Amino acid sequence: MIILEDADLDRSIEAAIWGGFSNAGQTCISVERVFVHENIFLEFTDKISDKVKQMSSGIHNADIGPITTHGNLKKIKLQIDRVKKGATLIQGNSEDKQFFPPTIIINPALDIEIFNQEIFGPVITVNPFKTNQEAIKLA
Repeated sequence: MIILEDADLDRSIEAAIWGGFSNAGQTCISVERVFVHENIFLEFTDKISDKVKQMSSGIHNADIGPITTHGNLKKIKLQIDRVKKGATLIQGNSEDKQFFPPTIIINPALDIEIFNQEIFGPVITVNPFKTNQEAIKLA
């Protein structure tokens, strides 16, 4: 997902959350990487962080359901553990270990596994860009 400087931020945040967390991110067309123009990056990350912190995964009154297989849950946790320093990890809540909380990773390194491989879980990376050409190259 590419968010240009003149985008409606609230609508963009709702689209990113819906696109990344629907079906606990277990859809082949899920939004996994969000690129935001540098002039609105801080405002975007502040607002989406606030929303994600209020979300939860679980069965009772939750926004996100379970990961379908134990193997996939283990893979997601391993990918999160490999996130390098310098990135900011924001997570919501989860009822228990069978559920993975909604997660955003702000400004991860571009060479990490979670940025370059399908996550297949409720995880979204968010990175800034300067020019439209840079955003297209990153995407």
